[in-house]
Amino acid sequence: MPYQIIKELHKVQFKKFRQPQSKSQINDLDEAVGFHFIRQPEVKSEIKKLKDKLVLKIKKFESAYSQDETGEKLKNFESLAMLLMDLNYDGEKFMMTSYFFAQDLLNHKPINEEVNEEKIKMELKKQQEIIKEFPRKVCGKEIMAIYVDIYGNEFREVLKVK
Repeated sequence: MPYQIIKELHKVQFKKFRQPQSKSQINDLDEAVGFHFIRQPEVKSEIKKLKDKLVLKIKKFESAYSQDETGEKLKNFESLAMLLMDLNYDGEKFMMTSYFFAQDLLNHKPINEEVNEEKIKMELKKQQEIIKEFPRKVCGKEIMAIYVDIYGNEFREVLKVK
C-alpha cells in the first residue's frame, strides 16, 4: 500500500459506514473513512411450511461488531439493517422479489412519531424474534434470504420450501 494512503488514513479517525434501517434514511449522507474486513453476522432462523403460507422466523441476528467507541456489544437484532428475499430462488441467481428495512420488521411500529435510527434500534433490541409470512403460491422450491447488518455485512441462506 502506498505510504501516501496510509498517511491520509491516519489524519482522520476511522468511521464505519452505516446501512439504512428505514426508507427515510436511504439518502442520508454518511462519510466513511477507512475500511474493515467482512464479518458475517450470526443468524438463526427457521421456516415453517403451512398449507397456504410460509412463515420465516428469525430468532437471532448479531453482528460481530461492538457499539462505536464504547466496546459494548450490539444486542440481538440491534444491528439489522434489512432483509432481502428471493421467493423463487433458482439455485444460481438472486432475483430480489421483496425487501424489508429493519423498520418494516418491528413488532411495535412507533405511530405518529418521526422514526429515527435510535428509535429503530431501541425497538429492535426489545424483540425476541422477527416473523415474516409469505403466500405459498408465490414461493418456488427454494427461497433465498439475505440478512444485512448496519455495516453492510451480509449472511445468505437458502431455505427449502418443497
